[in-house]
Amino acid sequence: MNMDYIKREKEWENIAKEAYKAQKRRKEYEMLEKKLLEQLKFLSENESSESKNFRYQKIERKGSILYSKIPQLQGIDLEPYRREGLTTSWKLFKY
Repeated sequence: MNMDYIKREKEWENIAKEAYKAQKRRKEYEMLEKKLLEQLKFLSENESSESKNFRYQKIERKGSILYSKIPQLQGIDLEPYRREGLTTSWKLFKY
């Protein structure tokens, strides 16, 4: 057992089990969504399209700027320009 983890009991285990099942269902639905959207894109002939009840819009976004590749910014501390806030994420694994 890893000493960096705190051992939890039944209520925690039950919630983790339900969350894990929800993650699996979400992944299955995401795969279904991806397949259906690919079909919709094909039927849209790669153009923004609509029907009586739906609109499927093609949105193009330019790529991110790689600031580390700009020679004029080498050696300049960019931290003061960073937005505030720390992002923390969690991931549930099943043994």
